[in-house]
Amino acid sequence: MPGTTVSHSAQRDELLAATTTFFTAGVMSHSGHANLSARVGDREILLSSSGQVRELTEDDFAVVSLDGSVIEGNLAPTNAEIVEMTLGSTALGPSSAP
Repeated sequence: MPGTTVSHSAQRDELLAATTTFFTAGVMSHSGHANLSARVGDREILLSSSGQVRELTEDDFAVVSLDGSVIEGNLAPTNAEIVEMTLGSTALGPSSAP
């Protein structure tokens, strides 16, 4: 899904470089299916826009707040759903299980 280039260029470039390293090392799924993310600042996450990272470019990222709002870029519906599930579960706080 084409997007627009988002801020946090240093973190975005690190994720792009990591993706190349993972594929070169043979540790990335051959299908190219993955989700990449990095925490940026206190309240934002930079993540890949879709679950396909084989030909990831600088335009394939979104910035999302910790409440799940897309601040910059676009998210594929499946990644938006993952964000909602993940942030919803962490918003509950740490587990009180023994």
